[in-house]
Amino acid sequence: MNFRRPCLLWLLLLLFHAGMAQPSSRKADSLRQLISVTKSDTARGNLLVMLSDVLRPTDSAGAFRAAAEALRLQTAQRFTIGIAKARFNFGRVYYAYSQLDSSEAQYKAGLATVAGDTSLAAVAIRAKLTGNLGGIYGQRGMAEKELEMILSVIPMLEQARDTLSLAVANFNVGAKFYNGEQFTKAYGYLLKGIAFHRHRPSPQLTDALIAAAWCASDLDSLDAMRRHLDEARQHLDTTDHSMLAQFDIAQGLYFFRTKQYAAAEKSYLHALKASPDPFPLNTANALDALHDLYAAQGRYQSAKKIMEQYLALSRRINWANNILHGLQRLSGLEEKMNNPAAALQYLREYVQLNDSLKKEESDVRLHSLEMKYRATEQEKKILVLENESKQQQLNLQRNRAYIFLLLAGLLVAVLAALLIFIVYRNRHRSARQKEQLHYREMENIRQAQRLDNFSAMLEGQEMERKRLARDLHDGLGGTMASIRLKTADIADEAARGGDAKALHRIVAELDGASQELRRIAHNMMPETLLRFGLEAALKDLCAAIPQNGINIVFQGFGIQPDLPQPHQIMIYRLVQELVNNAVRHAGARNILVQCLQRDHELSVTVEDDGKGFDTNAPIPENSMGLQNIQARVDYLKGKLDIQSTPGTGTTVNIEIDVQQTTPGIATDH
Repeated sequence: MNFRRPCLLWLLLLLFHAGMAQPSSRKADSLRQLISVTKSDTARGNLLVMLSDVLRPTDSAGAFRAAAEALRLQTAQRFTIGIAKARFNFGRVYYAYSQLDSSEAQYKAGLATVAGDTSLAAVAIRAKLTGNLGGIYGQRGMAEKELEMILSVIPMLEQARDTLSLAVANFNVGAKFYNGEQFTKAYGYLLKGIAFHRHRPSPQLTDALIAAAWCASDLDSLDAMRRHLDEARQHLDTTDHSMLAQFDIAQGLYFFRTKQYAAAEKSYLHALKASPDPFPLNTANALDALHDLYAAQGRYQSAKKIMEQYLALSRRINWANNILHGLQRLSGLEEKMNNPAAALQYLREYVQLNDSLKKEESDVRLHSLEMKYRATEQEKKILVLENESKQQQLNLQRNRAYIFLLLAGLLVAVLAALLIFIVYRNRHRSARQKEQLHYREMENIRQAQRLDNFSAMLEGQEMERKRLARDLHDGLGGTMASIRLKTADIADEAARGGDAKALHRIVAELDGASQELRRIAHNMMPETLLRFGLEAALKDLCAAIPQNGINIVFQGFGIQPDLPQPHQIMIYRLVQELVNNAVRHAGARNILVQCLQRDHELSVTVEDDGKGFDTNAPIPENSMGLQNIQARVDYLKGKLDIQSTPGTGTTVNIEIDVQQTTPGIATDH
């Protein structure tokens, strides 16, 4: 039996079209609630992008509305990175529902938005936009253009340090070899990608395992196919509907190859139920597989009904190659059922469509040959002109031979002087380049030493703060409490014998000193952070600040309680510094603090309505606040973006990959 392989375009789009796990209505409701109470347009735009991504697999209308609103808000804010992210998400929604032209337009618009931006955030979103655009070209049969764009994405991903997407690039190369029927090479690349994800699991691991199972089948390695399917089954809870259908089709093929026909039919039918309308490719593959099964069992009438559905779907989507495949299969079935007239009709339609496609291909080739012919004729004309020019030059040289002989000596002298000058200049340039290289190396060494000193300083300061907080609380605090008790006893005794107002004033002053002592110890190392984690500590920080008409709102979503304590301390110090800047220097009356975590990406947004400042102006040397913030973000290997203009407030966005960051002890400068 000649098994027809499914199209692996779904794998080529794995890089950035891969969605989240099956969406949770509770998660969508939580995001809607956050959006309703968030006043910052920048923060609302970020939340709307997340909501659109959650709704995309099941609620097309909701996903489109959320994506459109996110794009509107980011455009109004003129935040280029936010606009590019919104268009990227909009393109994914269009693609999920087979609207390729609209998806392509969104990706191209997103690329135009960040053109020329060399920041890491811009490079990262540019790589995603380019990768998905290449996938669309591949689905349209433009394989060379697709490969060109995939190759251009790899250096972007390396620059952005996106190791997960680099792993997926191995899958894309493997899929290219698979579609070219170079199964051994394809299998090797797929195994590389699978090994990468086993070290750092992700939802894309299931996609790669299913692809490897198909490849193992084409290599006639059914044992390996079974192993890949067994491993993929363990991760099905983290995938969307399209992966469930692809798994069922691959599993059905395994049963078919091992002649377990009943189990194969059950898997194929389940794939049809698991493949909703947005994934017609899965539906087509499941129908084609059912046809093979019924035909192998001699159930030609059932196979015919299935193939008629396959042909109708292919006509609706306008898949020319699939239409040809369906017509060919139906012609063969009619012939086996002794219906020569119907078989001939399908065959005629097949030949007519195939000739039409070949004519289009022939027209393209004819145009290409015509262009080559014109280029050849043009080259011949150029060659004739060059020969004529050479002949004229030869005649001119003969006429001026005597003049050249007279000038030969002078020319040799000039050439010698020029050669000496060139040698001297090259040596001088080489020496200067070596000097510059040496200077850069020394500067790198000094920079590394400064970073080591800075890290040691941070660790020492934080350890000292912990010690001071403990000593103040356990030592001086206990002593002052003891003095207060003794003074209170004296005051009570004096009250029985006479006036004790002076002693009561001492008691009151000691109470104030104790409260101040507790406040200082809390600021040095908040006990809430150590005992209950980052989210609780940030809530306490925001709740403790409101005074003199200042309103501060905190929003936290998805913050994992198992974040390493050094991360929590450093992020807490960042928010503390930003809020203090807004209160003390910006004169803000309303402050929004937003902390969101999605998988291993954590984003912090602090927005105020203060007086703002010019972000293009140089930072004064005595402005330690912004320098401290930039130093902490750099230490966390994060990304910092400040949006502010005088008189309109300030918005600070910080993005941190908590898996790639490994800071030491966090502290203030």
